[in-house]
Amino acid sequence: MYLFNRKIFKKENYDEALELIKKLVDESQKEEGCIIYDVYRDCDNELGLCIYEEWEGQEYLSAHQESAHFKELVPKIGALAEEKSPVYKFEKL
Repeated sequence: MYLFNRKIFKKENYDEALELIKKLVDESQKEEGCIIYDVYRDCDNELGLCIYEEWEGQEYLSAHQESAHFKELVPKIGALAEEKSPVYKFEKL
């Protein structure tokens, strides 16, 4: 299971959003079933960030979405975003 989630932040919210995302990444990387969970800077927009996730399966992703850190941090990050793309979810053929 692979997920891509891109957000663009206002300059005044960028640093706060990045700190929250780093906390989310740190906690998520400790979860069972997490293969990759990392944040990347958008090369075309300096205020854009993309979270890339790779999970062993849907059950692990579902557990992640029910975790305390997910429920606390994701709404805060979303509230700081100026522009949000859909979450793109893929599975390997």
